[in-house]
Amino acid sequence: MNRKKEAVFWLALILALISILLLAHPLPTQAGRGLPPRKPPPAAQPPDDDDDKDPTPDGAHIVLQVPSAPARVWTIVQWQDTAGGWHDIEGWSGSLDEGNQKTWWLGPNLLGKGPFRWLVYQGERGKLLATSDSFYLPDTAGKKVRVEMSFSE
Repeated sequence: MNRKKEAVFWLALILALISILLLAHPLPTQAGRGLPPRKPPPAAQPPDDDDDKDPTPDGAHIVLQVPSAPARVWTIVQWQDTAGGWHDIEGWSGSLDEGNQKTWWLGPNLLGKGPFRWLVYQGERGKLLATSDSFYLPDTAGKKVRVEMSFSE
């Protein structure tokens, strides 16, 4: 009977050690399909460059034009991941500027990237008024991609 108790003790000890090892070193996991496969582009800001001698711009621009915009329109730029999901770009949102347009500067590391789209809301995160077709960022420094949207109130 002692041999039986000893065998059960050793078996329980081995199982306990295996469990501890498995908990201490979890198996590698794989990201789910819903996660974006790449980082979103950084917030667009013009370079802090006081050198006006170089006439060649380092980046490019995207411009949203909304000639028939109602008051207090809010815009957001989104990027699309390879699974088809759309994601807001932090820093690429705001009200329209003078002339019913919104312009964002793009650094040279973003040239040619895409797809992107504009969302236009009635007020900051109010009712969605319109969504643009998808577009790609300019592929050459100094260029602009213009997106025009019109809608009735």
